[in-house]
Amino acid sequence: MSAFIKTEALVFDWGNTVMKEFAEFHGAMVDWPRVEAVPGVAQALKELQPRVHLFLGTNAQNSGAGQINRALKRVNLEEFFEAIFTFNETRARKPEIGFYRAIEQLTGCSSSHMVMIGDLYDKDICGAKQAGWKAVWYNRGCAPCTGCMPMHDIEICDMKTLPAALKEPALPGAETCLLWMQQNGASAHLLIHVQLVAAIAYQLSELIRASGRSVNPILAHRGGLLHDVAKANNTSDLDHGQAGSKMLEQLGEHALAKIADHHMLFALLDETRAPTTWEEKVVYYSDKLVEKNEVVSVDERLAGLQERYSINSNVMMDELTPRIKALEAEICGIVGATPDELLGRLRKGLRS
Repeated sequence: MSAFIKTEALVFDWGNTVMKEFAEFHGAMVDWPRVEAVPGVAQALKELQPRVHLFLGTNAQNSGAGQINRALKRVNLEEFFEAIFTFNETRARKPEIGFYRAIEQLTGCSSSHMVMIGDLYDKDICGAKQAGWKAVWYNRGCAPCTGCMPMHDIEICDMKTLPAALKEPALPGAETCLLWMQQNGASAHLLIHVQLVAAIAYQLSELIRASGRSVNPILAHRGGLLHDVAKANNTSDLDHGQAGSKMLEQLGEHALAKIADHHMLFALLDETRAPTTWEEKVVYYSDKLVEKNEVVSVDERLAGLQERYSINSNVMMDELTPRIKALEAEICGIVGATPDELLGRLRKGLRS
């Protein structure tokens, strides 16, 4: 196979990413009485084909590349893929590193230019990330990934949104966010805090997204990791939210900078700093659910903050508390839960 010269290659998983799998059918998909493409995938492939390489990489055990191509032909998708990679071509299966390395060798593309798109987190996403690829999780069920620690780069729940998602500015990876925290003097206690806030923000984003709202769960997660980036080592005259925002702006992370600036306790009392986007709102709210690295109610968190920072202004707290409760009510209304029920769901999600 000749080497490819485009700078980016997308490798799609097959089953339930490009083609629907039906539990009642067995054997090679090409012989099934009915085959269907995943909704939106044809539109996405048509839009992507002119600007990137498109490949298909699968663990399918009942079909070789030729059979897969004929199955794709039944739904008019065969023209989009430059090559199909199965065990016969790679001699490995996802998440084995050999699967990804074989595709790099066969296409002539380096790992830094490869993107895996798939629905199975353990095989498609974890394997790709270990191989040094970018990864897009097709999470049609809007369920948080294992451990509520998304290591992937992009997450979509509708395949037709893939082209637009790929055009969005790249967000730093979770590892990079934690390294930035360490570079700025974060203690073990602070690192635990931001990871817990990030995990809650990620869960909330998935719940809100499942209701049909537009929210980026990866942005919310990375915002949770970085909301306190300047807290440990802030020597400026700014509060740590403003200082962190300035730091992130200098890194070119404009959306994350706004999350850092808008998470401060009294931000809701300042029209210029109050959170407005869903990502800003969920990070602000998630931060108000973590006290001494435990998930608590808003009332418990506010009481802890008042005591720890000697906040004596009851006037400010009396004005702030109903605004936080209004934000809580807005979120609870969307996800269909009381504050206590939502807290229980979040705690359960962190234990799962």
